[in-house]
Amino acid sequence: MARFYRFVHRLFGDRQCGNTVPPGDWLTTSLAYPPVVRISEDAFTLWMGTDDEWLCQMSRTDARKLALWIIFRWWIWSEWFGLRRVIWYWALNGVCKSYKPFPTPEPADAQEVRGE
Repeated sequence: MARFYRFVHRLFGDRQCGNTVPPGDWLTTSLAYPPVVRISEDAFTLWMGTDDEWLCQMSRTDARKLALWIIFRWWIWSEWFGLRRVIWYWALNGVCKSYKPFPTPEPADAQEVRGE
């Protein structure tokens, strides 16, 4: 039975530095320069920052809440999968094009030529 447990342990775990670690531990991605997002501490915490200085750390429960808020509240509800933003900028472009520019004043020397 111990062989079976070792097999399942290796099968479902991730590999890090030659060791089997919990699934999802040490996942890393880069956002814009230089922030890094990393899962650490046996996949129980999410860290954000740089390799030299971590700016934010949260539990997996809080990270899940943040992810759901970003997906559902911001992207789906507020932006309609991005469509609402595209429509808004399209309408803003139309509003800006409908304004007439201010008349440019004539230079002073043009007024003298006309005798004013």
